[in-house]
Amino acid sequence: MAQVPENKASLGCGTLILIALIVMIFSRGNDSRDLSREVQGLRNELRLLAARPYAGQEDVALRQSIEALQRSVDQQGKEISELKEEVKKLAAGPVPTPPLER
Repeated sequence: MAQVPENKASLGCGTLILIALIVMIFSRGNDSRDLSREVQGLRNELRLLAARPYAGQEDVALRQSIEALQRSVDQQGKEISELKEEVKKLAAGPVPTPPLER
């Protein structure tokens, strides 16, 4: 009997990766629609923000409040450091005083 050659096809890793990439490329239709919806939503939010007449003034007032609070925190930090230094000096014990002359 004559042997009939078998035609086996084997897919290597590279071929499988190529197939996966092709499937990913052609299945991206939903992603672009979702992205489009998200961009449209962001545009609507920007329109709403632009419509607020005093939005800029509120931002300036908030910045000024934040800066004032930061200055206050910095000042309190300095005062705390000074108090810590005084506590260290007191914890070290009394400072010897020279005897009084008579």
